[in-house]
Amino acid sequence: MTDLEAAAIPITPAHYRWLGGVLGLYALTEPPDPDNLAGILPSLELLKFPAGTTIIRENEAGQGLFVLHSGSVAVTRGGKRVAELHSGALLGEIGFITGSPRTATIEAVRECEVFSIPSMDDFLAR
Repeated sequence: MTDLEAAAIPITPAHYRWLGGVLGLYALTEPPDPDNLAGILPSLELLKFPAGTTIIRENEAGQGLFVLHSGSVAVTRGGKRVAELHSGALLGEIGFITGSPRTATIEAVRECEVFSIPSMDDFLAR
């Protein structure tokens, strides 16, 4: 999935509250109770990616969903930059929901903190 291994960061109650708010905004599900996210998403990770790291690679298998907590990422399709995304953006949502290959490459422009939800099964099991 990535060029480099990301560093895991401890998740605090403030992180869970922020993520609960973002997931509620996107209406992927009923807004989750932020105080229960640790139990709802036991495999949730908060990862730190250095600038220049590829987080998602176009055409690779799509499994995990990522939520950009801080930093910014470039989105490219077919080698052409099409967008820059910032805090609160969902990354990899198409592959996460449909299981289809990734439709774009996502690369950290600045150091990023990104929540990782590994699979749709984990997300729906709540």
